[in-house]
Amino acid sequence: MEFYKPSRKDLKESVSTAKRVSALTGCSFLYHWIDCILCIVLHGCSPIQYIKGDFYKLRSFERKNTYTKGRGYKMKKIFNNNHFTRFFTNKVEFNKCFSDYINRDWLYVLETTTDELHSFLKKNDRIIVKPTGSTKGIGIYELDRSISDEENIKAISGKDFVLESFINQHPHMSYGSKSVNTIRVNTIVDSKGEIHILKAGLRCGVGDAIVDNYSAGGVVYPINIEYGRIEGPGVNKEIKTKVYVHPRTNIFMLGREIPFWQDVIIMVKAAAKKVPQIRFVGWDVAITNGGPEIIEGNTRPGASLIEYQGEKRGFYKQMLSFK
Repeated sequence: MEFYKPSRKDLKESVSTAKRVSALTGCSFLYHWIDCILCIVLHGCSPIQYIKGDFYKLRSFERKNTYTKGRGYKMKKIFNNNHFTRFFTNKVEFNKCFSDYINRDWLYVLETTTDELHSFLKKNDRIIVKPTGSTKGIGIYELDRSISDEENIKAISGKDFVLESFINQHPHMSYGSKSVNTIRVNTIVDSKGEIHILKAGLRCGVGDAIVDNYSAGGVVYPINIEYGRIEGPGVNKEIKTKVYVHPRTNIFMLGREIPFWQDVIIMVKAAAKKVPQIRFVGWDVAITNGGPEIIEGNTRPGASLIEYQGEKRGFYKQMLSFK
């Protein structure tokens, strides 16, 4: 049997989580608090998955088959060779390795002259600044073009940043926020080299955030892999109920089609072969007027984008069958 050590953050959050779930079910706080702690220790389930991923509703055998935060570390160890994760964790390495699937302009500040920076700023109206090792959108911001190029260059010179031109997304992918709304496609390569798509979801930004991910408050909607349509309500970190209507635009999301869906599938399957030593990846894909392009790949995809949304759940056992 596997055991996972709860962090201080998990223990602290388990209290508020148990209170929230108790209010939903009518069962005692103590029951759900003990159950939440056991789920952390026995299944690697985070407190947020306990409530947002409906873990508190699952029976024992369903919990054993569910992909969790703790089990994500195990999957990474089984499927992904740590010596090759740099092609994904470092944005410079990633953009070079997967250049066939990237159409946006980009440059690495530490390998760029002042003249090249001036040229890049003049060529691109909107520019996204990314720390090379950032995750979950942390530290990413849009360059302030209300100040002079000289001031901007002075602020970023010598910094470990990647500059990227802002992606002009397909109009059908715009949901009233500042973010480029992306598709997460989770792929896994089995021992025979066959590529499997586990789950796909549309991530929509909410409010003024320039990133669309779940941890930043975005809404995630499940996508039918065969047809490329939204097939169920979305989930959001803050909103308690299932999200059928996008909060900012009031668009009813069920049945909404993703442009260039078959091109997305072809592209991620090709990208999944690029680094054979990395077999389990969560790809973030943007859709432009010209088709899809890859934003990044994640070597330990979060449980929120696999188990929280959609009717099909319980992927852990299936993942283990591919090792």
